[in-house]
Amino acid sequence: MQFLRRRRVLSGYIARVAAVIGGALALTVWLALPASAAIGNLGPGSSGSQVKIWQQDLNFFIGTENTCHPTLTVDGQYGTATTNATKCFQSLRGDSVDGIEGPMTRSSMCGYLKVRSPALYQETCP
Repeated sequence: MQFLRRRRVLSGYIARVAAVIGGALALTVWLALPASAAIGNLGPGSSGSQVKIWQQDLNFFIGTENTCHPTLTVDGQYGTATTNATKCFQSLRGDSVDGIEGPMTRSSMCGYLKVRSPALYQETCP
């Protein structure tokens, strides 16, 4: 019985998400993404290995462009310093500035790394 109740709640949630993101096809693609595709959705309060990768990428950008100082401590915690470095990166790359490493910001970083460091691009970009 509890399973059926959870299933109904989940079904309602999925229907609302599908309406918000533009339909069943987008929802199907979203549900089919592997867990490793989570990178591209990091922000304040996030933590873990994907944040470390993002911090390393930002540090490469900071060092190469000599901007957005100081460099970050790669600790896997998305705090104020990572948020500020992300905002600086977004501003300099012409992205929407919100301090969140969303899909557009990740794409912008991957474009940057592809040109500036193909090896780092291969390591960090899906």
